[in-house]
Parts: sequence; structure tokens; C-alpha cells
Amino acid sequence: MKNFIWSFLFLSLLTIAATAQQPDQDDNQIWHETIVTIPLTERVNLTFNGVLRYGFDAERFVDKRAGFGFSYKVNKYLAVGTGYLYRKTEFVPGRKNYENRFISNFTLRREFGKIDLSDRNQFEYHVRNSRSDKFNYRNRLQIERETEINNFKLKPFASAEVFYDSQFETFSRLWLTAGVSKKFNKNLTLDVYYLRQLDGWSRPGDLNVFGTTLRIHL
Repeated sequence: MKNFIWSFLFLSLLTIAATAQQPDQDDNQIWHETIVTIPLTERVNLTFNGVLRYGFDAERFVDKRAGFGFSYKVNKYLAVGTGYLYRKTEFVPGRKNYENRFISNFTLRREFGKIDLSDRNQFEYHVRNSRSDKFNYRNRLQIERETEINNFKLKPFASAEVFYDSQFETFSRLWLTAGVSKKFNKNLTLDVYYLRQLDGWSRPGDLNVFGTTLRIHL
């Protein structure tokens, strides 16, 4: 496990170096995602999700997404999943882009006392309009720990996620995230987080993101 963590940190440093390849454009954005989970069996879940992203200093919508997927819990250490996502973007007013994403992933999870450590590996094939298709690989290492303050339970978390993009043939993006998760009851959980994106290839590239994720478990 230690060797894996050191390898991941080394890969993150390489990604930071790769994102400095060319001048960049910064942006401040607000992201929100709603995820609805419907258990089909004890191990299989059906999920639906919708995403809205405000860009250009949170002045207008730049990214809209909707999708669905299935996840299967193999055991307490491993879960696998597959899904589909439709995406519409408008980073330049009047210039809309569309894409269909086909997704598969697996997540390794391990508990160390009160600390949860997970590693998600995700593979995406992007079918894009008026542009060539591409493949993305994403690896996210996340750590979280439930804590209690005056009988108020929270779960702080932090993660680092690197992106390999076949269009650029390199690890082109890094996400660094820190936030807190609050479970109100067995059906409703809210995540609030700050995310820093480092990307020297996309426009806009470097982002400051303030985000929320609403999780509904039926």
C-alpha cells in the first residue's frame, strides 16, 4: 500500500509538470451534481445523475450532463461499475458541443481504523460531434474519516485525481479536492467541497471550483 501511495504521488507530480506546457486561462466555477441510487439487489445498484456547471466566474451555464449506470459490490474491498453520460457544453457563447461517454470503472477500498482509503480507476470513451473520438483514463485516490463534534457527525475527505487523455497522449489534468460530507439520514447525504483543477491543455484550464453533491438513496 505504501508503494502504491508513493507511486501515485509521483504520478501527480508528473501531471503538474505536464499541465505547465502552455499559457492557461483561469476560471472560477460552481458545480452541482445530484445522484439518485436505486438498489436492485443487495449488491447491485442503479444510479441516475445530473450535473450543472456555471462558468466564467459563475455567470452562466457552461456544462450540462445527465447519465445513468450500474454498480456491483464484489466484496467489501472491490466494486465495479459501468455507465453512460450525455454532455453538452458551451464555453464560447453560441458554440455548442455534444458528446456521449461510455464508462467503466472499478474501485478498491480499505479501512484503516476510522480512516477509509479508496482508489477508483475509470475508463471513458468519448464520442464527440464534429471532433475525433477520444479515450480518457482517470485514477482517483481518496481518503476520508468520520468525525463527531458535539454530537454532529461529519465526514471530511480529500482526494487527488489524475487524467490521461488520448487526444494529447499524456496525463493532462490533475484535480485536488477537499470537502466534507454530511449524512442527514439513510436516504440523504450532502457533500460540499473545493476543487482545484490544473490543466495546461484545455480552455479554460486552471479552475477554482466550489461544488456540492446531493446523494439520494431510495
